[in-house]
Amino acid sequence: MDGSSLERLLKVYEAEYIERNKTSAKLFEKARVHLAGGVTGNMKLMRPYPHPIFFDHSNGSKVYDVDGHEYIDTIGGAGTQILGHNHPPVVEAVKRQAEKALMVIYPTELEAQLAEKIARHNPHMEQLRFTNTGSEAATMVLRTARAFTGRDKIGKFEGNWHGQHDLTLISGTAVPQGEDSSPKAVPDSPGLPRDIPESTLILPYNNTEASVQAIRKNAKELAAVIIEPVCVFQCGVVPAGREFLKALREVTSANDIPLIFDEVITGFRLGLGGATELLGVKPDLAIYGKIIGGGMPIGAFGGRKDIMESAVAPQVQQGSSGIKILHSGSFTGHPVSLAAGIAMISELERLNPYPYMESITQEYKRKTMAAAIDLGIKLHINSLGSFYQFLFTDRAPLSKRDVLRADPFRQRVFSTGMTIKGVVIIPAHPGLMSNAHSSEDVKTMVTVSEEVLTQMAASEKTGTLPVTTASAA
Repeated sequence: MDGSSLERLLKVYEAEYIERNKTSAKLFEKARVHLAGGVTGNMKLMRPYPHPIFFDHSNGSKVYDVDGHEYIDTIGGAGTQILGHNHPPVVEAVKRQAEKALMVIYPTELEAQLAEKIARHNPHMEQLRFTNTGSEAATMVLRTARAFTGRDKIGKFEGNWHGQHDLTLISGTAVPQGEDSSPKAVPDSPGLPRDIPESTLILPYNNTEASVQAIRKNAKELAAVIIEPVCVFQCGVVPAGREFLKALREVTSANDIPLIFDEVITGFRLGLGGATELLGVKPDLAIYGKIIGGGMPIGAFGGRKDIMESAVAPQVQQGSSGIKILHSGSFTGHPVSLAAGIAMISELERLNPYPYMESITQEYKRKTMAAAIDLGIKLHINSLGSFYQFLFTDRAPLSKRDVLRADPFRQRVFSTGMTIKGVVIIPAHPGLMSNAHSSEDVKTMVTVSEEVLTQMAASEKTGTLPVTTASAA
């Protein structure tokens, strides 16, 4: 196949992208004057598109840009909008609370109400605390584990993402180094203290023998082992194997090492009990975010009562020094976020959208895979529940290293083609179905996917390029 033909197709798609999004391009240039890089978060750059698309409003399964285009949304607020954008009961809860009390800093009854809902469906969360983000929750849960055990080192898995704080910004987004069975700690970002890699043990995801051996070897130093029970953003929607998780549970329990599940993305997305219920392994501590805020910023950390009371709860108990970790913050337990979260989980309880979302995810996967096979394109779509990930490869991945063997250029071409045709995709980002995605939406997604894949196949086989607004002009 002629790679240069695909490069020409990408140029056609990108020319159409630029033609469609002139207002976004102007806004991006204006934003770059005072915003570093023109955005307030790297993901918003929508790389490697020519420039980001600026959006104006959203509703249900759709988002609308400043140039007047409607898109079927495949990201859903990074997964927060499980019931669709602007789900009425959530919006009403936000309005009511904003009118009642926007910010008071004092405790409100909403804190205990949302905590009770989370714990009801996730019994391992015996006690918890709220934070402002998932990253903050990860910071606090690791601080809790260190305080509880008196140890410093953290075990984490290559390709797992636990937020943008120093403690775990290692070997998540970075290109893997070292052997498959013994990954090297690689900083994900400049600006980290030089000793951070030394305080982190990098473990191979879904490699039972190597992980168990490494944990045993470092047991006396490990304050915790943290894992994404489903590695979503960096591994292409890859669940930890059940036997792998059971082995981690056994070796950490045997060595008094808290096992932490990062369910910031999977919590309440894979079911009310998240990945913990789905995979059948109970952690000592866990972190949550995304859906529990209903679209408002929030996070949570917690778990075993003895750990939380020993390391977090500020009450001075008889015979105790009373020294606890520092956890506070003006916006922690923000009443509007709590109200939105209560409304969101209440709606999930009422609607039980999970079977429907899984069914439409599987329908999209099945039909698109069939089209790729007919066209002779090597495409694998990893999926779990309402998550899915396009990977231009001929085998199912089990780790980040497997994902990196997929063809990123073909994924870039596909994503650009989909976006200019009305199904917005951020390249390399997993897709997420919501309860608001209709059967008609799925039909459109399949049709557009087939169209783009057909154009990709034609460009490689015959050099044929599609006629677009930009090329016609």
